[in-house]
Amino acid sequence: MKKFLITLLSFLLFLSSHSQCMAPYSDFNFFQYVFENGKSTKIEPLPLKGYKVGKEVFAYVHQNSRLKVYYQGSTYNACDVVPNYFTTDHLFVFQNLNSIKVLNENRFQQIEFQFREGEDRLYVSDSLVVWTNPFREVNVFYNGVTRKIDDINTMNAKISDNTYAYMDISNNFKVFYQGKVSVLESYVPEQFYVDRDIVTWLDYQSNYKFFYKGKIYESNINNVLQVFPCEKQFVYISRLNEFSVWREGEEITLLNYVPPKFEVKENMIVYADKGNNFYCFYNGEKIWVERYIPTEWVIDNDILVYKDINGRLKAIYFGKEIEVSDQIVQKFTLYNETVVYSLQPYETKIWCAGKTYTYR
Repeated sequence: MKKFLITLLSFLLFLSSHSQCMAPYSDFNFFQYVFENGKSTKIEPLPLKGYKVGKEVFAYVHQNSRLKVYYQGSTYNACDVVPNYFTTDHLFVFQNLNSIKVLNENRFQQIEFQFREGEDRLYVSDSLVVWTNPFREVNVFYNGVTRKIDDINTMNAKISDNTYAYMDISNNFKVFYQGKVSVLESYVPEQFYVDRDIVTWLDYQSNYKFFYKGKIYESNINNVLQVFPCEKQFVYISRLNEFSVWREGEEITLLNYVPPKFEVKENMIVYADKGNNFYCFYNGEKIWVERYIPTEWVIDNDILVYKDINGRLKAIYFGKEIEVSDQIVQKFTLYNETVVYSLQPYETKIWCAGKTYTYR
């Protein structure tokens, strides 16, 4: 019993240390609120025209068509019009005419003032902002600092949460990762894919190579039928129709046939076998979730939320099985790690890191 309590306490501490919960909701008067890590804040008395939810920032369009941002308990006016705006897990960025601004420590920092919409390019991810400008520069905003990393490259560039891969002006294949530019190849690969901590490409021998957490790995993987980029790993269907994953230098076969149903998103792989068993592959571990295929599920970073056979909400959260609701739920929404649902009119329930909050 003592061992069980210690394990339970450790898991609850783990959940609280990892959770970044944020979600919007409204009451019966249509007042608009933001839930953040157990606290509810009223932000507007009228419905919103639009919004985007991050883990740390909630950006929304007011009824007067102004862009506002809720961040760390305060609301800020971002722009008097609705620009191109991006809310990722850790960044808020907007581009209006020639200006690009990023929310950096409670202030909007201008990182570019001569951006040409339609001519220059802008890439935004969880921790990177990359753009070109009229001075033939490729610039990056990373860890609060702006720097030039190269001259204008070709259109062949891709970004993920923390990795940017591209061809330079001399057709060298390069990557920007953790503040450093590295040359991967001196030629243009036929195919390449980018995700968190990983770049995958076909080398000149038609084998896949991997740049993973700063190191290059070679493989004998080739003649792949389908590719499904995934955080920190590479998911593919082989020429033998095997459903496989490359992870940290190891090739793992999940099924020796193409699963009847599957989804690859963020750092999760969910799939079913021919016996309708439902699985989740997370952090290198194969988890048997259910003996049936749920009718509805949603994936985000580190969490799979689904309806069980009775309509209740369950989750795989950081690899652990969690009960979200022991009652039947008709509809639910997942915002990053936060589940929002309702059991009766004018009531909102919010599940965050193992706790449920009710607002009426």
